[in-house]
Amino acid sequence: MGIIKPVTGFKIGIPLLSSVYLIHEREKEIAASQANSIERYNSETLLDDLMDIGVPVDINDALVLEQIQNENYICIDENDWYYEEQLGAILIKLFSLIYPTMPGLNLIAYFNQTAEEVESGRKTLDLAIDQISRQLQSEGIPLDLSRLNKNYLPGLKKLLTTLSGQTPPPKRKHQLVHVVKGREKKRAQALETILNQMAARPYLPVLPLNEELVKNQINQKFSTNLDISEIILSDVAMVLNILKAVNLKSSIKKIGTISHAIMLLGHEELKEIVNQFVSLSTIEDPDYRAEFENNYFSAFMGYRVAVNYLSKRDIKDFEEISTCAMIHNLGQIIVLSYHPEAYFEVERLMETKKFNKRKAARQVIGTTYDSVGIHFASQWGFPFSVVESLKTCYFNRVGKTKDDVLVNFPFCATELCAFAGGVLDQKQTRRLRELINSLNMFSKDISTLIDKAWSDTTRFSSDHGINVKKKSLSKIAATG
Repeated sequence: MGIIKPVTGFKIGIPLLSSVYLIHEREKEIAASQANSIERYNSETLLDDLMDIGVPVDINDALVLEQIQNENYICIDENDWYYEEQLGAILIKLFSLIYPTMPGLNLIAYFNQTAEEVESGRKTLDLAIDQISRQLQSEGIPLDLSRLNKNYLPGLKKLLTTLSGQTPPPKRKHQLVHVVKGREKKRAQALETILNQMAARPYLPVLPLNEELVKNQINQKFSTNLDISEIILSDVAMVLNILKAVNLKSSIKKIGTISHAIMLLGHEELKEIVNQFVSLSTIEDPDYRAEFENNYFSAFMGYRVAVNYLSKRDIKDFEEISTCAMIHNLGQIIVLSYHPEAYFEVERLMETKKFNKRKAARQVIGTTYDSVGIHFASQWGFPFSVVESLKTCYFNRVGKTKDDVLVNFPFCATELCAFAGGVLDQKQTRRLRELINSLNMFSKDISTLIDKAWSDTTRFSSDHGINVKKKSLSKIAATG
């Protein structure tokens, strides 16, 4: 990265490169804005945006980020505002000149995706390094310094040479390590609370009518797996309860569909699990019960968006993709069920402070709902593709391969539900538009898809004697 003097333990990593890039982009936005409408990053907001593009940051990253300000890549002032320094601007410019086909976040996305593939075991480290080397060689072009602003040349010389005896500027006041430590503490406390409650109540409460229907169906002499599956797939709590039970039991193959889970469990074991289900009707607080209902019907609407979309396309893993769309907000449902105090505090901050859901959740539990969902889906042994589908689609495209659709479409389906109720802001709407464009669908087809899913949902909720409101379901669906 061109460190002038070695920094102990310094390693170029995705968090550092991403930070320099985000600060650079924010400087451009500020310069183009009017009346100081855009604020600079501080430790909280920089950390938020790093996490929102899928870049995890730990204490070591935070420490090094603070150290590189002494090398004039960034500046953190006494008020914890982040500024771009000349070397940071030069670094970003050099990357854009050398890799013109992989600008900005595209290069970071490539590094991030490769790192995840190594971490998940899909690629060996040696293979990943070899592929990165080949990719960068094929995409890179010789550096043409004539295209670099002449004002950058003194800084470039400093960047590319090692200068002895250089005295770094004094260290600025910073908050990043404090913020990271604070969030890690909140996250640990929240997970501990959830785990303690989960130990006493391992299964999520299910819709009352569905509880009655599935128990009657499973006790019939000639009931089929398809009959049982149809009931379960209308209830997100039942889906999660059964996938959790079967994957904790199975140490060989990970299960991502209800049809496969029912077949693997067998009639008697499935019956034993179903008989342990508890109905939502046991929840006495009507407001608390209504919040479950809204979450469940919102999940059903996401499921119907996926089913209606996939039914007209020749896509394999139909059931797994639509199931992933249903359980996309797993973390939110877990927090509602096992840490309601935190859930309603997040709601309060969204209402009173006008925070988006991700920002409010980080304030309360130190992390986002999707991160909570990913944590427990991993702990329960869900398939890797299902765990990946719980993430926010950071780079605004669904993709065309089977794996891309499986991982990214569930997020798109959920955001379409949020859009239906008009709860997305301009940034979220722009992101959704890019996702829709990647599906190659006309706007009228999108409207039909949403209207059909909403019609399915209102009919289903009416069967359960519950009147749902589109805005309430949309607010729950939005990831923020």
